Amino acid sequence: MSNIGLMLLCHEKEGTKKNLIKNIFNILRRLLSSNLPDGAIKKAELYDEFNIFTVRLPYRLSELKKPNFFTMHRLKKIIRKLCSDYSIDRCFFPGSMPEELDIDCCIKNPFSGYFIYTAMLVNILKIISDRKGKDIRGLSVAIIHGRGHDLLYSYIKLLSTLSKYLTIITHEKDNVEKIIDDIFEETGLSVRVTDSVASGIEDAEVIVNLTDLCDFNISKNIKSNASVINYGSVKTDKIEFSDIIINDIDIILPKKFEEMMGKDVYKFYKKAELAEIILLNKLEIGTYAIGNSADYTVIDNLSRQFQNDGFKLIPIIN
Repeated sequence: MSNIGLMLLCHEKEGTKKNLIKNIFNILRRLLSSNLPDGAIKKAELYDEFNIFTVRLPYRLSELKKPNFFTMHRLKKIIRKLCSDYSIDRCFFPGSMPEELDIDCCIKNPFSGYFIYTAMLVNILKIISDRKGKDIRGLSVAIIHGRGHDLLYSYIKLLSTLSKYLTIITHEKDNVEKIIDDIFEETGLSVRVTDSVASGIEDAEVIVNLTDLCDFNISKNIKSNASVINYGSVKTDKIEFSDIIINDIDIILPKKFEEMMGKDVYKFYKKAELAEIILLNKLEIGTYAIGNSADYTVIDNLSRQFQNDGFKLIPIIN
């Protein structure tokens, strides 16, 4: 069984009313007790043997920005008791919390939502193909390569069973051609490789950008009608993009998950963050993926789990 804890906080205005007796009582309770108020802990059974606990801590964010000794002492007691009582393996503070509040198994949320955006390439391509009224296999895709080869390799392999027309634009033509040869032997996919941005995107219907376009020496002005999935920067005065540019995604969680976790959790965690927390821990990948975001197997498994479990995405378009 896997149990994950998500820490929530009190509203900033909560508990600030000038009631001297009540304030004194609350201070004493904070100093002496590690018990949480009734209703502070909520359990959501999202899968068999996989639960999310949302825990409303009796603190405001402003109180935890620079916590004193007594606050830290009590917070540690609460976290340790919570993890022991509910067999919680890992728990996370909201991203707004200071770094120094890492306590044993409870750390600042490392899941930003960017990894799930990276892993959703095929899902985004399907949305674009539907928008264009084409089969995804008929799309002409150009990938603009940046630094490193792992993510490029993963994307080529992911598209090897889907794409008939694939172009790679890169500064490292010789090295990339070696990667292409390996994938060709495995899948039979034929890929064009070029170091010219103008030539590479000329007939592209979709551009997947993995770099800062300013890193390329683009000698002439270019107009492109391609849809762009941007994982880098497309700020350049050399290319005029006339179609959509996707810079991120929003996530729609399965309705039953939203209902079970309640509304308060969304005040402290974005839905993309929650999707990463749920799916990566469900797949027993966890924070491993944060440092290995280009791993083909991880990307493929996450994409499949995302679709099978009823998650949906909405591209954020500029």
